[in-house]
Amino acid sequence: MDRAADKAMVLVLCLCVGAMHQVGLGLVVAALVAVSLAAVRELNFAPSWVPWLLPLSYLGLAVLLGDFTLLVPLAVYDLARQEPPWFAAAGVFPLLIWAHGIGRGLTGALVAIGAVAVVLARRTGRTMTMLRVYRDRSDALADASRSLEARNRDLRERGELEVRLATLGERARIAREIHDNVGHLLTRSGLQGEALQVVHAGQAAREDELAQVSRTLHTAFDTVRASVHGLHDEALDLRAGLEDLAGTSATLAVTVVFEAGDLPPAVTAAFMAIVREALANAERHSDATTVRVRGIEFPGLYQLTVVDNGTKPPRRRAAEPPGPPGGVGGIGLANMEERVRALGGVFRAGYDHGFRIIASVPVAASGASAAAGRPADPPQEPQ
Repeated sequence: MDRAADKAMVLVLCLCVGAMHQVGLGLVVAALVAVSLAAVRELNFAPSWVPWLLPLSYLGLAVLLGDFTLLVPLAVYDLARQEPPWFAAAGVFPLLIWAHGIGRGLTGALVAIGAVAVVLARRTGRTMTMLRVYRDRSDALADASRSLEARNRDLRERGELEVRLATLGERARIAREIHDNVGHLLTRSGLQGEALQVVHAGQAAREDELAQVSRTLHTAFDTVRASVHGLHDEALDLRAGLEDLAGTSATLAVTVVFEAGDLPPAVTAAFMAIVREALANAERHSDATTVRVRGIEFPGLYQLTVVDNGTKPPRRRAAEPPGPPGGVGGIGLANMEERVRALGGVFRAGYDHGFRIIASVPVAASGASAAAGRPADPPQEPQ
């Protein structure tokens, strides 16, 4: 039961007792004043003495005006809410002063109603305290649950990232092993077959057999090369690579925002190299503490942005060649620009409340230059 219901009950009991005594203008005024003070008491006041002042003011009026005595239990209710609760006994004084005017029976009834008001006030106070404690604990548990859920989500994402990186690393290793071993063996076998064709020139039967073997080796070599290219391309994952780079910096807090799908291998390799160089430059040449890396795919454009919070603009040394347009330069920035321009893109770097790198590569141009990101084919051995 809330405070309003408690006060409504006490008010009804008081009015019933008042009706037994007399119903006049004084009782109406007393009821209006008592109800007004009781309603104002429910507001939140900063000074701690205001909750005491309102019911005490009504008791003062009850001492002076007899009709106000009939609604004293309503003020007693508010006094019983305070600490110490026994201060509510102050409501007995106006009842004693006007007892001869209202009669002992009505006085006893008002004392009983005052006791009921005290019980209701204390019981509702305990209930509200328990509800408040319950809500606080419920909020604390909800916060802990959200925090635990966030940590579990981070752990899952980290686990998935590690599995993804391990998978990509294994694919790259397999592609490298096939390229370095099987590819070279097939190349050597093909060259040996061609050499045998030269040695046995003029022998029709052997030439046909050796030509068939050579064609088979070339077919096998083309199949292996296609498989190596496929494994190498699948091993390039920009999102996983950026997340991995973000965790390798010891002095920078790196945030990665990735809003793109699968990028072409050439673009992925170029963006990875740019981010790796940018993080290294931020650690060596800047006082930055945070770096934000963002990869985004527009309808016709791939864009990479790397921004740090450094306060010192970088200075180019005299021995370094001029860099890209943007007011700064260096070998690292020049290499970044070359990678982007090789894909038909645009590269910008400069200082503006932190060092900023922006690389934009058109989708069509990057697709045409996809071969730039593939590993070289096994070298042909001389005969």
